[in-house]
Amino acid sequence: MEDREFKIIEEYNVYNSKWLSVSELITLTDGYSQGTYNVVNKNNCVSAVIENLENKILFVKSFRFPTREYAWELPMGGIEKNETSDYAVKREVFEEVGIKPDLYVLQKFHPNPGLTSQSAIVYYGRIGKKETRMALDYNVKVDEIVDRKFFNHLEWKKLIQNGLITDGLTMSSLMIYEILHNIVERRK
Repeated sequence: MEDREFKIIEEYNVYNSKWLSVSELITLTDGYSQGTYNVVNKNNCVSAVIENLENKILFVKSFRFPTREYAWELPMGGIEKNETSDYAVKREVFEEVGIKPDLYVLQKFHPNPGLTSQSAIVYYGRIGKKETRMALDYNVKVDEIVDRKFFNHLEWKKLIQNGLITDGLTMSSLMIYEILHNIVERRK
C-alpha cells in the first residue's frame, strides 16, 4: 500500500495569530483525486517528567481558558522562535516551578498528525530533596498555574481516571515515561 502517491499542489495561509496559523492545502492523491486539507500550524513543544527521590512526579495545576477548567499537567510549553528544545524545556521548567534539573530526551512524537505538523519532545529528569522543596515552595504567579505538587504512580493514574489530568501531552508523556524510562532503568 505504500506505493500510493500523495502530493500538495498548492498551500494557502488562511489565518495567522501570535500562537498559531491555519493553512489550506490543495492535495492530489494517486494522480487523480483532488482534495482540500486544513492544517493547524503551531510551534513545537516540550514537556518534562521530573521525578524526585521518592519516585513521585512533579505536576502543576493550571486553569485552561479553552476548556474552562482546572487540570493537573506536567511542566510544559512551546518552543519559541530560534530556541532549541533543550533550551525551551529548561526555560519552561524554571518559569513554572523554579528549578534547573538535568534533563534528557525520552522521545519525540507528533500529538495530532492528522491536524498539525507540531512535534512534542518529552524530557525526563530526577531531582533531590533540595530541588523538591524548591519546586513545592515556588510561589511565583506564572500564566494560569495555581499549584505545584508531586504525585506517586498510583496517585497520578487515579487523577487520570477521575478526569483531573485531561491534557493529551501530559498523558502521552506519562505513557512514554512508563515505557521508555523503565526500559532504560532495567538496562542499568
